[in-house]
Amino acid sequence: MAGIPKLAELPQTLRNLVRIAAPDGLSLPTLLSRLTGIAGFIAVFCSAFALWFSVPVAVSFEAPVTSEAPLVSWVYRAAGLGVSAAALLIFIRGSRWRPRLERLYLLWFVALLFFPYFVSIWSADVAGRASWLQSQHESLTKLTGDNFTAQEYKGSLLRHRVDIVNQPIETQVVLLPDWESQSFGWSRAFDILEWFGSSDWFASFLRKGWPLALGGTVAILLVLIREAGPLALRTAQRIVWQGAALFLAVLVVALVPVLIGRSFLIAAKRCAQRGEYASARRLMQWGARCVPVITQDGDYLLQAGLLANALGLPDPEAAYYRARLAEDAGFHFQARTIYLEGLSADQSQPALLRQHVDSLLHHAANAMNAGELDSATALLEQVLVADPANLKANYSLQLAYLRSGNLTGLRMLRQRMTTVYSYFNTLLKEPVLANSMENEAAGELLGGDSAVALKEWIESRTP
Repeated sequence: MAGIPKLAELPQTLRNLVRIAAPDGLSLPTLLSRLTGIAGFIAVFCSAFALWFSVPVAVSFEAPVTSEAPLVSWVYRAAGLGVSAAALLIFIRGSRWRPRLERLYLLWFVALLFFPYFVSIWSADVAGRASWLQSQHESLTKLTGDNFTAQEYKGSLLRHRVDIVNQPIETQVVLLPDWESQSFGWSRAFDILEWFGSSDWFASFLRKGWPLALGGTVAILLVLIREAGPLALRTAQRIVWQGAALFLAVLVVALVPVLIGRSFLIAAKRCAQRGEYASARRLMQWGARCVPVITQDGDYLLQAGLLANALGLPDPEAAYYRARLAEDAGFHFQARTIYLEGLSADQSQPALLRQHVDSLLHHAANAMNAGELDSATALLEQVLVADPANLKANYSLQLAYLRSGNLTGLRMLRQRMTTVYSYFNTLLKEPVLANSMENEAAGELLGGDSAVALKEWIESRTP
């Protein structure tokens, strides 16, 4: 508390700060450098009050869509506030402020580089939801997706010849680290980059808080290097070398739990091959504790279901595994029944719920493409009850409502799709939103309101 100025000393402290920041005879380059440092400090401070990462969430189709942020983003925001307060206190005290600020912001910069890692590996629920939404978006927008394949037949008013693309939707966040040491290669090295934010889903739901903090910190470090004067080059070299050493040390620590989790998964695979199902299941659970994000992977859940079924356990993963077996054997009705039961039974397990939703989307697409409109509509409505932000189900149900003349439902779906897509950081959402508006325009025309239909049709073609 001795370093904190008293209230009576505040005017003099402010004058000292101004004198340090802008002394008499200040040159223009130095003034710009100081202003850059101030802007960097403000950016880091403001990042504590901005979102860093968030995904859309809805508890029901009637409820409004809200955003969910991972716990680690709140930790970083609080840390940004603490860094700003510590920097201000160091600057106020004046004595040896430059080297202390240098160490402070260098530590903060390295910590910022690992924010994507904590989101990708340790924020399993949020990362799983973000990856799931991104996979649905890609199923609509990629070259083999619905938005492209529908171009040939979308000219018909009811779009009755437009089929739903029925391809698997990825449910994994990162690839499972189940490779042996001898099989490690460049392809695996690129897979590891996904653990540190090199993925489409991370870019789609990244908010301005992290770039603001990162840019502000870099600006401050550059200003501190320039402020070193004749020692600027040596200061820059020291910052680079110390930053690299610190980064490598933290990287090793960050990789330790992942590599331990990998060893557990490899040991579980070997136990399962020998028929030691209890040991394999226990090792898989230990691996999940080391790498929580693998619990969002469909392959992991299927393997967990296999082991639970072999042990006769009443786990929901075992029911999902039996449904997959029934479907592979051609018993589609039985499999669909289990999937529908899973929609209500697995609300506490979002990752498993997504697996049931993914399977039901395939059944709905098959029914829709076969002309079974009522069956497809019922399945898609149940999917949206369980997963209200689902983009693929929304798109498919729009076609079903257009063909059945459900204009009210069509309006709700278009509004929900617009709301969910407002959380995406990609311009590729615009064709999907335009297609959704065209569907509503066609519905309005069939409903007899040609003025509204013309207005929405023009808006769908307005960039």
